[in-house]
Amino acid sequence: MNLEMTNRGTGASPLDAKHPAFPLPREPLSERTTLEDAQRALLNILEDSGAEKARLEEAQRAVLNILDDFLNEKAHLQGTQRAVLNILEDFDLERIKVEVVNQQLEKQIEERKEAEKALREAEERFRTLANNISQLAWIADEKGYIFWYNQRWFDYTGTTLEEMAGWGWQKVHHPDHVQQVVTKISKCFQSGEVWEDTFPLRGRDGNYRWFLSLAVPIRDLDGKILRWFGTNTDITERKKFEEHLVKTVGELKRSNDELQQFAYVASHDLQEPLRMVASYTQLLAKRYKGRLDADADEFIDYAVDGCNRMQGLIQDLLAYSRAGTNGKELLKISSEKALKDALANLRATIEESGAVVTHDALPAITTDDTQLALVFQNLVGNAIKYHGPEVPHVHVSANKNGGKEWIFSVRDNGLGIDPQYFERIFILFQRLHGRTEFKGTGIGLAICKKILERLGGRIWVDSQPEKGSTFHFALPERDGK
Repeated sequence: MNLEMTNRGTGASPLDAKHPAFPLPREPLSERTTLEDAQRALLNILEDSGAEKARLEEAQRAVLNILDDFLNEKAHLQGTQRAVLNILEDFDLERIKVEVVNQQLEKQIEERKEAEKALREAEERFRTLANNISQLAWIADEKGYIFWYNQRWFDYTGTTLEEMAGWGWQKVHHPDHVQQVVTKISKCFQSGEVWEDTFPLRGRDGNYRWFLSLAVPIRDLDGKILRWFGTNTDITERKKFEEHLVKTVGELKRSNDELQQFAYVASHDLQEPLRMVASYTQLLAKRYKGRLDADADEFIDYAVDGCNRMQGLIQDLLAYSRAGTNGKELLKISSEKALKDALANLRATIEESGAVVTHDALPAITTDDTQLALVFQNLVGNAIKYHGPEVPHVHVSANKNGGKEWIFSVRDNGLGIDPQYFERIFILFQRLHGRTEFKGTGIGLAICKKILERLGGRIWVDSQPEKGSTFHFALPERDGK
């Protein structure tokens, strides 16, 4: 149906009747009424259509708002979901961390239990060991307060821990020593130094015995003192031995002084009558030799020879007794000069035998030059004396031994020595040849050994029969003045 209606002749729409600019022609009343009703109906329809459209637009906007709210809520829900997931992840991580921490704690607890068990076992072993050692033992805290003693302490002193705890140990110390001990050990407790002292302790029988006491600090890894561990070792027997040793040394010194006095007497008083006997015996031989029978001449020769040998023996004994004593202060000297002094003393012997004595460069050394010269004199003199059919050749040399000793060597081309006699030849009066073969008393090498021992050295020999000998002696290298 076409609702657009126009007036005939004018083309005007019935809707324009509302506007005064478009006046409507007059029509019959009934027709006009019907037309107005239709017009009003149409307007109502149009109005209803616009309202419905507005309602639809409103509904559309509401739906759009609902959709926006839904989308916002969805985004919020998604954010909440992500937050929940993050929380769950964090919770899982925390749960894992807690489990790890719990495992570590369980491990630490187990390790601590094992450590405590090991500590108890170690303490038990320590107490067992400490109670079975021969020393008296004790433990103090870092300030020196003693809180533990081993059983040996209680067995010896006859005391209890209640009596001895702390500084109660002073009760068993000798009153003449206790204050000195307290002062010294207190200083060590404060400074952390090792404590060592000797003093008497009273036993359960009331008698005192001497003890060597030692205490050492027990520190942690940072060096802090945790405990002090101390021991007391009975040295009573050693103390008695030391006193006996001091007494013996004193007696030896007196004996040595008496020996020196004897040497003085022998060098003067004993030799004087011997010289008188020798002089008159020699005078008797000079005046009456050949005037008496052969036996008398032989007896006189025996007497003269005996006097001469006795004089030589006394002189050698004097030399031996002085070899290890009355030495000079050890100074830096030339060993080459000492050798030359010895050769000067042997000049007559060297010239008589035609011996050839050579030497290498010899070192400066800290020793007694007089006694070193005497050693050279005896060794070179023996090398010349005990020569074979050839002209004696003697060579002296010296070498450093590892930086600590000088080794001197005196080599000859003489008769040599059987190795079985290497020790014997350094003993007093031990001779390998008869007096008719070689003169002497067999004391020269003994003198050399005694001198070298006094100087801190030693002597030995390398030799083979008929192949010569090499006597070696060592002297320590010292810092000389």
